[in-house]
Amino acid sequence: LIENLHIQVENLCQFLPQDKVHEFSAKQPPERLRDTLATVGAPGSVEQLKDLKALRAEQKELGTWLHNNQ
Repeated sequence: LIENLHIQVENLCQFLPQDKVHEFSAKQPPERLRDTLATVGAPGSVEQLKDLKALRAEQKELGTWLHNNQ
């Protein structure tokens, strides 16, 4: 049942007892975004976020390389 309903007990966005509210709010914004996407995003949203981060890092690296080699 838990798997069929995509319930993630370890995910603080989905299962947030009052004693965990502080833990969630203390997370850094990127962590909160990841947890929120895992809860309400489409399947694969977290993986897409990882891909976007990797692409952005590559873009910055190539921009630096281009700037240094002109």
